[in-house]
Amino acid sequence: MPKRKSTLALTTALIALAAAPGCGGHNSEKAQPKRSTIASSNVVVVDRTGSAPGSAKFRVPAHVVVTDRTRIRSLVTALKGLPGFPASVLHEMAGPPARHCPVDFSLRYELRFEVASSGGILTVARASVDPYGCESVTGFGYQRWAACSKSFWRVLGEAVGVRHATDAAFRGRVT
Repeated sequence: MPKRKSTLALTTALIALAAAPGCGGHNSEKAQPKRSTIASSNVVVVDRTGSAPGSAKFRVPAHVVVTDRTRIRSLVTALKGLPGFPASVLHEMAGPPARHCPVDFSLRYELRFEVASSGGILTVARASVDPYGCESVTGFGYQRWAACSKSFWRVLGEAVGVRHATDAAFRGRVT
């Protein structure tokens, strides 16, 4: 019976998360990586993957290694402050929920939070940031929504060395 109880608890938690409102929504502390683990990161590797439409030009570099602890802490705080993905955008179909968003491309920014020491490098968390479509952030505890947060894009921009960045800076300018 314990398995049935845990399945019921998980189902209840997923329903509560799906019912969370959009901007200003639900942040489940249990679903998030421990802040002390993430905050101990002394390196964040940011890689642009996929592609944008046409021949986009970017202000944001394709690969950045962030070692400034203040920028890393600001980025962790900004990520943790994003609201959960709104239920109004998720639609349950056969299988996992599908997103109904504007045109989306394969462009992503992959973030790896690492602790580097003399013993090697340990990845403590990963996140994938989508600057197109729904502007979702995944892999950092639970699915988050960056579309409502101009400050998130500014903080991510500062972390990678681009001042006054918006989501448009991460999408690139099509030429």
